[in-house]
Amino acid sequence: MRTDRKWFRLGGSPDLARIEAKAGSEEAILAVGVTRHERIGLIQKIRGRDPLHLTSPEWLSAGQIDEFFSTLLPSKTSEITVEEIAELSAIFGEGGEMQAERLS
Repeated sequence: MRTDRKWFRLGGSPDLARIEAKAGSEEAILAVGVTRHERIGLIQKIRGRDPLHLTSPEWLSAGQIDEFFSTLLPSKTSEITVEEIAELSAIFGEGGEMQAERLS
């Protein structure tokens, strides 16, 4: 990945990506969104851990996000069955055991 200032190599877990700059080491929280036609991302560098101190979020353009993330998408499209829709509704729908709720 390339930001305006440095090249980064990604590794670590998907939730908290360890960002290692070629000249030194930095840690950051990275969120990446990928579709077949678009890549976007947001990064916040970790400046301190006790207490946690993050830099302002920086939006990343498609050109700054490695195409590797696109390879994580399923290789084919598929459809869910009527039975699967009913099962998902029973779990996440109104009155379901894990009912989806709007956060804002």
